[in-house]
Amino acid sequence: MELKHKEEENVRKFMKLRKNDNLRKKIIADLRSKGDFLYNTNSRYNIEKQLIVVRRPNPKKNRSASHYKPCGNCGGMYSSTSLVHHFRTCSKNRTKGQRDILSSSRRKGMFLACDASSVLRNEVLPVLRVDSITEAILSDPLILLFGNRLCQKYRSTHLYKMIRSKLRCVAKFYITLKEIVPHITKLEQCFDPEYYDDVIKAINVMCTLNEQTGCYKTPATAFAIGSYLKKISFYLVTEYIKRKDDVGQKNIKDFLHLLQEGLSHDIYKTVEENQLEQKRKRKIDLPNSEDIHCLSDYLEKQRIIYTKKLKSTFSVQVFKELMSILLVSLQIFNRRRAGEMERIKIDDFLKYEALEETDEMLENISEEEKENGRNYVRFLIRGKLGRGVPVMIRKDNLESINLILEFREQMGVASTNPYLFGVPGSKTYSHLSATQLMNKYSNLCGAIKPETLRGTKLRKHFATKCATMNLGNTEIKDIADYMGHDERIHVDHYRLPNATKDIMRISNILETASGNKGENFGETSILNVSDSRSPDSRRNSTRLSWSQEEISLMEQKFLFHLENFENPSYDVCQEVINNSHILNHRKPEHLKAFISNQIQKRKNKLLTPDSEKSKKGQIEKVCEVVMHILRYF
Repeated sequence: MELKHKEEENVRKFMKLRKNDNLRKKIIADLRSKGDFLYNTNSRYNIEKQLIVVRRPNPKKNRSASHYKPCGNCGGMYSSTSLVHHFRTCSKNRTKGQRDILSSSRRKGMFLACDASSVLRNEVLPVLRVDSITEAILSDPLILLFGNRLCQKYRSTHLYKMIRSKLRCVAKFYITLKEIVPHITKLEQCFDPEYYDDVIKAINVMCTLNEQTGCYKTPATAFAIGSYLKKISFYLVTEYIKRKDDVGQKNIKDFLHLLQEGLSHDIYKTVEENQLEQKRKRKIDLPNSEDIHCLSDYLEKQRIIYTKKLKSTFSVQVFKELMSILLVSLQIFNRRRAGEMERIKIDDFLKYEALEETDEMLENISEEEKENGRNYVRFLIRGKLGRGVPVMIRKDNLESINLILEFREQMGVASTNPYLFGVPGSKTYSHLSATQLMNKYSNLCGAIKPETLRGTKLRKHFATKCATMNLGNTEIKDIADYMGHDERIHVDHYRLPNATKDIMRISNILETASGNKGENFGETSILNVSDSRSPDSRRNSTRLSWSQEEISLMEQKFLFHLENFENPSYDVCQEVINNSHILNHRKPEHLKAFISNQIQKRKNKLLTPDSEKSKKGQIEKVCEVVMHILRYF
């Protein structure tokens, strides 16, 4: 190097030093490692395809090239066993406890079939274990293109695991397809109408379709592969347009047409039937109220103990334990998803709101309810699909959370870590895992069935309990909004069927319909008893018929609203009641309902002609109503 490369900067540095100087030796060793790594990874230099390693291998052990891995720092090739020991001394800036030696090695020596985004190359792919599926991902340009698109769409770090699972699923399908059609060398080749039948066969083989029973062993995977292939098809069309490949565009569009038309009856119908059957057979044990109360009490006692300890003396162990207890307590009380709670951001928390005594909504609320509401604060976090969902915290828990924020810097949590339950981490913004902590504390609290105390089951328990309260549509919508999902999801997926209610109610109806019991049976049975613990005032109210005098007055007072098909406001109705002795026994709700019904009648009269067609439409409406009622029985 002194003769051939004396003009290089690093060579000039070590030439100024003495022969036995340690810094001189280090500079030479670094240059040698970089040169060896360049030779090992560049086919222009390594024509003979030999691997230069740092230590000469023992001939008796007969090591192959796959046994050696590059150092993530210097690039030197070391055996799997010696790499760990070398990396400790080679990388001086590592955080204690950081487990990234093998991933940094893969990141350094990764050979990809095409250009990959920095996130895909440095964050997503290095974590994958080395096997045939990972090799298929790294060697296929189309799978890497799919990975690039996923990284652009899902930018949050906690979604990288989902991206890896999708890439492995597509790669496994590709390997299965190559076993059926050996001459396929790239995934891109299978997106041709010629190979459509082979694609369906590969999905059936991969998901283990039983030809006799017509059932998939893993139906969800079959559905997922079909969805991934459609997305990749659209990405491939975009690439063909960029290349101006008209033949490729035609083939992929024809294949996509076959895929969209064929998957529905070749794959999806079987998947739907299999999943419905699995759902019927699956028995879900919901937690009982005693176990939930047991866990909540245990966490509250532990919170008080560790809050006192942290106030007296700071300790890393006490800090972690208190933060873990608070996370699980909030999840149980609010019935939130684990991911939503563990990723609460400090900025969202600091925007919490308490009851305002000047709020007009508090005027009609009892003093006892006001006193209870003063014990809580509320703030919004990001829920599923970007929804803003509320989180409520008791004032005593609020004190403990503020204590955590106070000692956050002493704990070593990065100031840039945005999460309320963040933990020390060098490269990524780490946070506690709510799922693991729920498993831990459910076993420690002494519950009878600790395995039922899980996040999803607690949400199902809450939805099922609400189903026994005979809530109206407005209340169901409010609960669904609070839980962070759609009303249909709340009813179809979270609310479980109640066997007791079905047996006690429907059996009596069927007995009466069969003539086995009298027509007046059930007047004092469970059919007429509300499932709610509190009486329903709506059932005890008496309907008041509208007199002709009242109807005339209503039409006179609300003539403008009726002609313009506009519902009156609550205040307008209240003012009419106050100024009329005829309507003083009515409530604003009665007036609003009357006007709404009159408006609907006028609309129907305008839209419905007097003809046989209109009569037929009315009959169809009646049939729809009857069918709707029968669904409940």
